Amino acid sequence: MGIYSELRERNYKVNKVVLAVAFLYSLFLILSGKIHFDRQKGVGCDLNTNYFDNFSWLDLISFIAAFIIFYIVINLCYKWLSRLKINKRCTDIQLKKPVIIMILYMAWSPWLLSFAPGSVLGDSFSSIKQILSGKYSNHHPVGYTLFVRLLMLIGKIFGGINCQVFFYTMLQFILFGACVGYIVAWIGKKANIYAALISLFYFCITPYFPSYSIIMWKDPIFSIALALYSILLFENSEKDFRWLMILSPVIIFFRNNGLFVLLSLSLIMLFMYGKNRRRYLVFTFVLCLFSIIIQGPVYDHFNVKKDSIVESVGVPLQQVAYVITFHQEELADDDIALLDNIFPIDEWKNSYWPCLVDSIKWNKQFDEKYLNDNIGEFFKIYVKWMPGYFDDYVKAYCMETLGFWHPWMQCDYGYIDIYIAENKLGVHNIDLIKKLAGFSIGEHLKNYKFYIGSGTLLWILIFTAGLNLYNNKKDNILIYLPSVLLWITIMLATPVAFSLRYVYVMAILLPVYIITPFVS
Repeated sequence: MGIYSELRERNYKVNKVVLAVAFLYSLFLILSGKIHFDRQKGVGCDLNTNYFDNFSWLDLISFIAAFIIFYIVINLCYKWLSRLKINKRCTDIQLKKPVIIMILYMAWSPWLLSFAPGSVLGDSFSSIKQILSGKYSNHHPVGYTLFVRLLMLIGKIFGGINCQVFFYTMLQFILFGACVGYIVAWIGKKANIYAALISLFYFCITPYFPSYSIIMWKDPIFSIALALYSILLFENSEKDFRWLMILSPVIIFFRNNGLFVLLSLSLIMLFMYGKNRRRYLVFTFVLCLFSIIIQGPVYDHFNVKKDSIVESVGVPLQQVAYVITFHQEELADDDIALLDNIFPIDEWKNSYWPCLVDSIKWNKQFDEKYLNDNIGEFFKIYVKWMPGYFDDYVKAYCMETLGFWHPWMQCDYGYIDIYIAENKLGVHNIDLIKKLAGFSIGEHLKNYKFYIGSGTLLWILIFTAGLNLYNNKKDNILIYLPSVLLWITIMLATPVAFSLRYVYVMAILLPVYIITPFVS
């Protein structure tokens, strides 16, 4: 009777996993079929170009059919994959970490040399200007800006602004390669040399690794820190805990959603592993409390400008704009009056781009201060409209977030950016290969792109995480949790439908996701 109960409980858990994965896949597939997105014109288009078809009863029938098919196919795939085991007979043959790192450096060096001193974009110059002026804003986290300041001060020893930027790029390039090398070596240790070689090949040939290694953004360092954090959290050794203590402040202070990720992760860990992870939980809770104090009273003391509320309400703004566009005549006069004070009511319609909130929040007529002062009233309207215009909210939400869940839709926006923005500081591109060898490969490298989008990465994450749960490997989910929590923050507050850099950790951990179901 005991064995029968255990088998029944086991089958119940397995069915729940397959049902959940099939439900998510079916939902994403049906919603993706309703979306019209012009990849050539991109996110900066109105509802005449990028739009969402109306819902119909046929969608429900399609969802049920897709759900049944996905359930059968996923169940069969999981059953077959559960029988596979990684052959560890060759685990005594390992790629040495220094060898892996040197191969990565050689594969990525054409980007470093062709685009020296590195890619310096608008966000990069925002941090540089803060450093030069001494007036700091947490819109681009102060922790990251101070890190840039330190490296530029050291780089000043070697020359002017280009040398300073190149010093930053070189250090990031070295750190990035070393961390990716560790991940490849870890895969070889957990699986075998063949898995490590395939992973190394992926890191060498995929252009979003060398290009991100030379971009002066907070996202590459944050993402590599979160990727290492995920693996070390899973390993859970004394040495790993010390590294977790080093990586945690980077995650919290290099991205404004890092605090949410670690705090949410520690609460989940408390529920799942409270007895076995006391030291980790105490450290993380204390660090989160410390960071709240730093980003609150301490920033106030030093006159650090806080991030505006508009940065976290991009999705509600888009949903409200969608409703105004199609239903203005039905709306209450009081609601219209308040929204008109935030942004002229006609501009809500004229400026609405379904896949990008910047057309509203950066508009000169948008009153950011009035929104900040009346954010409670804004959300009262937002909640009041939800029951009557729920389908409109869903359409606007799907358009604003589509790149982060759509299985195949890709876009150049925020994918790979290799350039130096116009500036008055004198930062300019120096093609070292052309200077040294007399020829240039920069244009070829810029055009070398193939797409593995955020939505595709999410589908792989869901499938492989589900396979772990199907095989009752609950502890393996620790590797996926930080990425999932980061994805949730983006789905709550993304300003744009496409930007790989927001969930770049999923690209870094892709080989780890794939091999994790087959290791202990």
